[in-house]
Amino acid sequence: MVAIVAVFIVLFLHPQVKALQKQLESETEKRTSLASDLQAQMSELSLMRTREKLLIRDLEEAKEARSSLEKELHKLEAQKSVDDVQMKELNDTLEAEQYFSTLYKTQVRELREEVDEKSRQVVELEEERTSLTHQLQLAVGRADSEALARSIAEETVAELEKEKTVKELEINDLISRHSAEVAEKDSALNAVSVDGYF
Repeated sequence: MVAIVAVFIVLFLHPQVKALQKQLESETEKRTSLASDLQAQMSELSLMRTREKLLIRDLEEAKEARSSLEKELHKLEAQKSVDDVQMKELNDTLEAEQYFSTLYKTQVRELREEVDEKSRQVVELEEERTSLTHQLQLAVGRADSEALARSIAEETVAELEKEKTVKELEINDLISRHSAEVAEKDSALNAVSVDGYF
């Protein structure tokens, strides 16, 4: 009886057992597959977390680099401002130096022209002085000659004056004697005329 029951159970339950075994195997395969998928996903999640950490670290480094770059940029901007001020001062200094250089060159040119003009005037004055010295020497020579001639002329004039005085005295004497003779002759004539009348 027991054997019959056992056979009945085996015959009746065998398909269900096979189905359950297949289902169990399928579920086991699914679980294994899910476990593999879960393991893969866990590995991927771990990898993603590692990547996330790396990205976070890279992000922090990028933030630090950005902050450093911003600070450097501020420094560069501040330095640029200082450089701009210095550049402006240098440009102003350069312009002032160029102005004074141009002014200096102009003054040097004017002074050179003035020196050239003074030199030309000096040369002209030297030539004029030489000419005047020559003329003075000629004049002195002429003056010496004229002085000598004047001295001779004065001596000649003095002698002529003396001769003139002597001649005038002689002429006056002759005129006096001639007047006396004329007067005597007039008297004689008058006497003769009176005697004849009587």
